[in-house]
Amino acid sequence: MLRGRLNDQINANANIVGSDEVFFEGNEQNLRDMFNEKSGVLDDTDDGDVDLASQAYQIWSNAIKADKRLKEIIPQLQNMIYSTKLTDNKGEQGVITYTRTANEFDVLTWLDLNGNVISQSQQRIMQTLACHPDTPCAETLEKHHELVAKAVERIKEQTVSNTGGVLGNRFSTRYRIVDLLTHYYEQPATLFFNEERREELKYAIDDIYNYPLQSNAKFNIGRMLKNSGRSADDDIVDYVLELRRNGQLCVISEDEIEDKDNQIICSMGLRYES
Repeated sequence: MLRGRLNDQINANANIVGSDEVFFEGNEQNLRDMFNEKSGVLDDTDDGDVDLASQAYQIWSNAIKADKRLKEIIPQLQNMIYSTKLTDNKGEQGVITYTRTANEFDVLTWLDLNGNVISQSQQRIMQTLACHPDTPCAETLEKHHELVAKAVERIKEQTVSNTGGVLGNRFSTRYRIVDLLTHYYEQPATLFFNEERREELKYAIDDIYNYPLQSNAKFNIGRMLKNSGRSADDDIVDYVLELRRNGQLCVISEDEIEDKDNQIICSMGLRYES
């Protein structure tokens, strides 16, 4: 009974927040982790969406202010560069891989030595990666490159299955708007919902599946989803379709995504030493 009530409360809170973060998702394993006080499972308690792009930009801005040379050094680094640092938390030992997917999504994946996910929270991973410029480089983990390969394969599988991969978890803005558009798409045709509008919906759904939302679109759609009831769903759908007509819905590259592969940008090992 307690577990059921907790599950309902978690889902209700996450739905209100509408976060793209994978946090407190009400499944059996996450609930069991909370009961067992698993390390890190209660780390992410933000009151709203975490804008990871803005957070990453702020980290970069602070870094180049502290050391202007980084502005020239970092862009010259080759992809697949890697390093390792020490951690005093045994539960953190593993490898974090930064990957850019074929459709230009940046993903951080954190696997333990057995290839299991330690955390899917992009915010927590970024916090774990943080270190001082003088932090010494530790000895590379024996399974470092094997874990990087597993991370890339995991991302590939998620992208193909579209189950929490490309769209994010079920509380994310992209997941929720696709769910709403799909609901409308599956309605029978009426005088006010003709085949032309159905076709527009199909293209909008495809775009959101395959490309990231533009920043303004994501912010406005997320706000509308949080503040509206079913009576306002028509307005949200109209707004999404209008954004697409004006080229303001998704960031669509001119390159053919089918010809691209996922790219390993860099990776960081975490070696435990007591």
